[in-house]
This record gives sequence, C-alpha cells and structure tokens, in this order.
Amino acid sequence: MEIHLERLQVSDVGLMAISKCSGLEVFHLVKTPDCSNTGICAIAKNCMLLRKLHIDGWRMNRIGDEGLTAIAKNSANLVEIVLIGVNPSSTSLMALASNCQKLERLALCRCETIGDPEISCIATKCLALKKLWIKGCRVTDSGLEAFAFGCPNMVNLKVKKCKGVTNKVAYWLRSKRASLVVNLDADEIEPEVMDVSVSDGVA
Repeated sequence: MEIHLERLQVSDVGLMAISKCSGLEVFHLVKTPDCSNTGICAIAKNCMLLRKLHIDGWRMNRIGDEGLTAIAKNSANLVEIVLIGVNPSSTSLMALASNCQKLERLALCRCETIGDPEISCIATKCLALKKLWIKGCRVTDSGLEAFAFGCPNMVNLKVKKCKGVTNKVAYWLRSKRASLVVNLDADEIEPEVMDVSVSDGVA
C-alpha cells in the first residue's frame, strides 16, 4: 500500500515492477535520476488507488508533463501531491487541477515553470484544496490574489523564497478571508511537506 524510494539506483524497470502493486496508495519517489515519465506512466495506469504522491525530480527534467498527465487521468482519488524540482507546464497542471477533484494538499517546490497563470489555475480549479505550499517558484503578488475568492475550502497558504511575493499580499488576503492562514515567513517547507501525510488532520 505504501512505498518510499529515495536516492536509490532505481530505473523505469523498477517502477514498472512496482506498478504491478495495484493496491498502492502512497508513493514517494525522491532523487532517483534514472526514473522518467515512462515509469511514472506505468504507475499511473496500474495503481489507480493512489491517494498520496511525492515526486522530487532533482531538477533532472526526466519527469514532467507526460507522467503528470497520466497521473491526472488515472488517479481520481489523489488527496495529496508534492512536486519538488519538477517542471509541469500549464497543460499537465490543468489536467491535475481538473481531474483530481479530491485534492486537499498540494506542495510546489522549486518548480521553474510555476508562475501566476498556473497559480490562478489552481485557485480556479482545485475546489477541495485546503493547504498549499509554494517555495522557490516564479509567483508574484498578482498570482496569489486569486486566492481571495478561489479554493473556497483553503485554510493554509505558505509561501517561501518567491521573490515576487511581498507581505502586502498576505495582509490583503487576510483582510479578504479572515479564516485563511497566510504565512510568508515559515520554516523550510521540505521537511514539513514530507510529513504532511502523517496525519490528514494535522498540518
């Protein structure tokens, strides 16, 4: 039901073998440079019960649109996605936002292709989203303003190391949505997002 692979010499051959575990619900793939879209597609097509997916692509650009689009098409039960060093385009992000209607927790760290249009897409499409973490992305105040009305169930927004984001947008969002916790000065995101799955009810 749960598999974590980190800093291992695992290739797509290994991921294809894992894809035979049709009951897989939690999958973490962290810093495995020999894995690509091919292996992720195999996981997506055969492990349709996935609830939590963490991918640290190590900025290798071997996992991207093809793999994420396959995840979007086949993983309707996803409640948590963490993408670190992965560069999805607006196409795959739109697919994830549109098809993963149960998505409650999303973390985007060091994703060079994530900017204001992509954040606006999340705000518009991810209606079930409760918690969003953003670190080191090309996001500005203008993009975050979409959360004044988007993602009606959101309770927690954390932003770190996004040069275009200022405290002004945090104050503005709090004035629009008193129940939304906006944190621009949080501790490092990665240790926390790697632990968010410990308890669905605890940040």
